[in-house]
Amino acid sequence: MTELKYALLCDYALVSQDGKVSIIGEFDRIYTSGKSATLLRGFLVAKIKGDPGREMSINIKIDCLSAKEDVFNTKLRLKLDEKGTSGLIIEIGNITFSKFGVYKILIQEEENLLGHMTLDIVKVPEIKAAKA
Repeated sequence: MTELKYALLCDYALVSQDGKVSIIGEFDRIYTSGKSATLLRGFLVAKIKGDPGREMSINIKIDCLSAKEDVFNTKLRLKLDEKGTSGLIIEIGNITFSKFGVYKILIQEEENLLGHMTLDIVKVPEIKAAKA
């Protein structure tokens, strides 16, 4: 059985020489005072566990829950190692979110949902400069 151990969004992620994953700036919200929000650069980090040596076709997409808006969709192939795990670090960027509200990030193997997470796009008031 294949399962998603964890998934998160962050500002930056890297793998050290000894295989440790470093995650900087984990987030699940984007705040904006504009008419839309843009994620210039971010990383999706995930760990998948299953049968050792298994090859998989993974689909990752970001959908708006309040509107039928698909803002990101990518497919990739991976192979689980001898312990049955695989780590993913995917750089994502230049994504515009035209609606405010909750977006769902889906991680699927073919049509089987391994897991999901949410990203909230939040409208905040514009900050006015103080007059001296």
